Amino acid sequence: MRVEGQPSRQSTASGGRTFVLPRFFETMGIALLAGRDFTEHDTETSPQVVIINQSLARFYFGDANPVGRHVGFNNQNGTPVEIIGVVKDFERSNPRSASLPRMLTFFPYRDRDSGNNLQILCVAVRTQGDPHALAEQVRTAIHAADPTLAVLKTNTVDEQLDDVLAQDRLVAGLASFFAAVATLLACLGLYGLLAHMTARRTSEIGIRMALGATSRSVLGMVLRDGLWLVLAGLALGVPAAIAGTRWLETRLFGVRPADPATLAAVALLMLAVAALAGVIPARRASQVDPMIALREE
Repeated sequence: MRVEGQPSRQSTASGGRTFVLPRFFETMGIALLAGRDFTEHDTETSPQVVIINQSLARFYFGDANPVGRHVGFNNQNGTPVEIIGVVKDFERSNPRSASLPRMLTFFPYRDRDSGNNLQILCVAVRTQGDPHALAEQVRTAIHAADPTLAVLKTNTVDEQLDDVLAQDRLVAGLASFFAAVATLLACLGLYGLLAHMTARRTSEIGIRMALGATSRSVLGMVLRDGLWLVLAGLALGVPAAIAGTRWLETRLFGVRPADPATLAAVALLMLAVAALAGVIPARRASQVDPMIALREE
């Protein structure tokens, strides 16, 4: 796209051109940020107009309002086209690429160049009820307009999104299952280790109680030693987990690799397991008769 009064600029961002009818953006829930939508007066014989998306407007015009400016396209032999509106950026293919800039242009469906460029036609219907209930009515209306038109597929936006994310959800499900198994094994291992370490200190606990230590002080000592061990493991494990998840960033959508909620939940789980692993054997050891513990020593 060339802007009148500006030198030619090129961008590495992907582009796209779509021919739409009036109220397309309203139907799809795409916000109109500036200017106006297409009307029935935007036809083959009227002055050519275009609506651009937010990324394209920002690239060529910065913070200035592009509405009313004239631009040219190579495939239109330099014919000046007026920008009549700017729409908010939206993703039309895969949610994972939502952060990638796209330079999108929208022309009236009855534009003089649409006949030679249309490849596939999609009809969007917005309803407040069950969209499947309207599917047959939509097919009937299309065939009434032109019986030769073939309706290839009818589905909802949710169904389209399910198709796009099917593989991602399968991978996420498998990853969640193995993560749950790994977390369970880690909890069992941590519990077994701390319980064994505490059980081996039965004689020491008995001696401490014979010398005047209370059950509360014994419990505090065991918990403190176990929690210090867990905290040391978290200090080493959390940075390693953050570093190890960087390669997963391209496979994630809506979740950061170093998700604070997930890391905090795992840390709290490990602390709870450590506390439980220390309290149970420590309480059992603190209830042992000091004389019996001394005789075993």
